[in-house]
Amino acid sequence: MNQSPVPILKFTDFISADGETLTTTSVHVALVRGKPHDQVLRDIRALIEQSPVDFGTRNFRPAIFLNSQGQSCVSYTLTRDGFTLLAMQSTGKKAVVCNVAFLTAFDAMAAYAKNQREGLGYRFMAKKPEDKDSGELAALAIAA
Repeated sequence: MNQSPVPILKFTDFISADGETLTTTSVHVALVRGKPHDQVLRDIRALIEQSPVDFGTRNFRPAIFLNSQGQSCVSYTLTRDGFTLLAMQSTGKKAVVCNVAFLTAFDAMAAYAKNQREGLGYRFMAKKPEDKDSGELAALAIAA
């Protein structure tokens, strides 16, 4: 059985952090899958109609982007759960390979964000007060 290689996505190009939530866009999904954006929008809208309201609004947020001609176009911002639901509709070898690449990119961005948070926390805790005036700030930070 001949397996297609999974493309490696530069996760920072396709996955964004929106606070604690990782997201991608319908534009990125269309680009990676090699499908027209209109087709991806149609699939997302069908999922929104079929999903419970709270799931749809939480995982598929309408957005606007500028296309290559500078025109405003509708898109959607998808959470990992939204992307996963969309991916469940896809069949075929190419779709599976693209979905695996996206999920790998989500995992990489989650690990990156975690490392950034832990690194900042470590640097904050390692900082020592240099004089009496800054000691009060350090005590407040430790108490918090």
